[in-house]
Amino acid sequence: VLIDGRRAQPANASLVVDINTIPASAIANVEVITGGASAVYGPDAMAGVVNFILKDNFEGVEFDFTGSTTAEDDGAQQRASMLMGLNSADGRGNIMIGVDWTTREDVKQLDRDFYVNGFLDPNNPSGNFIQPSGFGTGERLPGVGANPPSQAAVDSLFPQLAPGTVGNTSELRFNRDGTVFTDAGGHGYNGPLNCLDIEQCREFTMIKQLSDGNLDQPQVLGYVSTPMERHSLFLRGNYDLTDNINAYVQATYTNTNISTRGGIPPAITVWQSPVVRDGRPLPADLNTLLDSRAQPDADWSLYRVLDFNGPIEVEHNDNVYQFTAGLKGEFMDGDWTWDAYVSRGDTRRSSDYSHMPSLQRYQFLINQNNFGQGSGFVNSGRSYSVSCPSGLPIFAGFTPDPECVDGFDTRQVDRSRLTQEIAELNIQGGLFDLPAGEVRVAAGASYRENTYAFFPGNPANSVVENPIGTFSSNGSGGAIDVMEYYVEALVPVIEGLNLELGYRYSDFSTAGGQDTYKAMFTYEMNDMISFRGGYQFATRAPNIAE
Repeated sequence: VLIDGRRAQPANASLVVDINTIPASAIANVEVITGGASAVYGPDAMAGVVNFILKDNFEGVEFDFTGSTTAEDDGAQQRASMLMGLNSADGRGNIMIGVDWTTREDVKQLDRDFYVNGFLDPNNPSGNFIQPSGFGTGERLPGVGANPPSQAAVDSLFPQLAPGTVGNTSELRFNRDGTVFTDAGGHGYNGPLNCLDIEQCREFTMIKQLSDGNLDQPQVLGYVSTPMERHSLFLRGNYDLTDNINAYVQATYTNTNISTRGGIPPAITVWQSPVVRDGRPLPADLNTLLDSRAQPDADWSLYRVLDFNGPIEVEHNDNVYQFTAGLKGEFMDGDWTWDAYVSRGDTRRSSDYSHMPSLQRYQFLINQNNFGQGSGFVNSGRSYSVSCPSGLPIFAGFTPDPECVDGFDTRQVDRSRLTQEIAELNIQGGLFDLPAGEVRVAAGASYRENTYAFFPGNPANSVVENPIGTFSSNGSGGAIDVMEYYVEALVPVIEGLNLELGYRYSDFSTAGGQDTYKAMFTYEMNDMISFRGGYQFATRAPNIAE
């Protein structure tokens, strides 16, 4: 993706360009170059390039506003823009300023029949975890080891089944009335099925029985379209220093905020919570299972998908800018032109996670009286504390006090930064004449450097604060640079037949020297029929992400 023939600022370590960062109010037209473009624009342009041509020497004021909504009267989008341009008094210069504002409201999956029908379809398993509280019978807790309930105790809770049908290391969950059930086969389940009323059904929302008899529970709180707000600023100026030399500067800035949703954190398996056997009220069936263990008074493993926490929410904030300055001109009566410029770009992203619970603080609350009921629990000195006036609704259907959820929210932030620096010189013009026309050539040299750094909000050394539902991350980063030279020629062989010949040499910091070349032809038989073909060879070096 190019802007006026120059590389745009990438959005991530894969060096992909987000075209939404190009101010729409400044675009004059879009040029698509198909076929072999690697010899001219670099090995990553094997399929061609898309070149956004921006307005030049605009004078006046232009306002634009558009708005739309879906047929369901949601997901409203608005965009407002303004472009101002002014020529200098001597007619040798021009300056343009453009601003854009775009906003989009969310569309929820629950508001679309397509998704709801998919949720309800018994032949459409989601693969998500079942949310109601359960006993991790197969967990090996520190200091306890394997301590499953007896098979006889499990069989006694499923008298309708043949002994051994439900194994004593199966995942066992609990209905609202405290009776036990299984995910596999749905044995003993007496809760609601296909319920989409989240307030009423809570952790039992959208539990369904699949055609094979197993229970399944889709996550129904996702977005179809995410909410977004974007602001863009565009500045461009140029001035004729002489009749043949023009100086120019260009700056673009875009700020984008997007909200996304993940799944509901699963406090199971590696994120489960050991629970002390301290005489707290528990379902009768659970007590039967715990009492049957070889070590009946030992800790037991609680499984629970934290529906009362809600889905993980992420606020992505992107700041992208690019500054370009250069000189361009012509010589030999305008038949030859040249362009030399430098460019610096920066992409910064922060991803702010909320409803990403801390495993350690969650486990701390679980092991307080009545699953955390109380306030001012101090887990360390210097007045750090966790409060949960209502306790957590582990075996009861109620909405916990907001202090409980806030008390274990980690509010982690991931950050990344990508920079790009470019220096480039291009020259093109007519070389000599052939009977069929003029031979034209273009040549140039460029240097480009990209650097990237990622700073996770949950680094691997955060050994005392682990978010539920995600694994540790390592900070990462890298840098690549390339020096390139190219030459291209357009040769008219005979009337209607043109050859395109090109060669590019790239010296990558990662892959060393690489050759790129092409030989293509275009034959215009008449005004209606033309043929195009050729051969191109290019080796693309790995980007930073790769």
